[in-house]
Amino acid sequence: MPNVVALDARKGFDYLKEPDIVLWTSMIGGYAQNGENEAALSLYCRMLMEGMMPNELTMASVLKKHVRVLSAFQQGKQIHARTIKYGFGLEVPIGSALSTLYAKCGNLEDGSLLFRRMPTRGAITWNAMISGLSQNGRGIEALQLSEEMRLEDARPDHVTFVNLLSACSHMGSVERGWMYFKMMSNEFGRAPRVEYYACMVDVLSRARQVR
Repeated sequence: MPNVVALDARKGFDYLKEPDIVLWTSMIGGYAQNGENEAALSLYCRMLMEGMMPNELTMASVLKKHVRVLSAFQQGKQIHARTIKYGFGLEVPIGSALSTLYAKCGNLEDGSLLFRRMPTRGAITWNAMISGLSQNGRGIEALQLSEEMRLEDARPDHVTFVNLLSACSHMGSVERGWMYFKMMSNEFGRAPRVEYYACMVDVLSRARQVR
């Protein structure tokens, strides 16, 4: 939500005597989505102080805020502990937010453990794990996970393919890069985007095949 809209929304929110959990969550989520991380955390703390019990969407919003700030990883782990305390499971959106948090912060073992324990996994969760593996020098595992994704009938999106091409680039695998590049349109009907071409140029450059 744009800053002006956020200010107006906050004024209206502060005017309410007893906002319900839906309003608390909407405000916290809005701040997190807008990158106003401190405001999101501050409002979350205020909510707890006022005795309002968070729900799964509230916790997911707070966790997403920590994903964007790698230095906030320890705080993110504390939020994870709270989700356990409140009895929340690993269903979407909490499971997705947690696995994304751990994967993007480089803690792939815990991220993978959470990922495997999730009863259902959406594209965002798959992409986070594939990206985390790729960025931490585990390209083969990233590509293997993408194959598992397809076997589970989870349809890859454009982010998935960017992550796969990035993994191929780090591995210096031109052959696999071309395979995924062609797969996008041939198997999934996705028109090539600028990002795809940029990734392929990077794949070829690293293999010294750009002429």
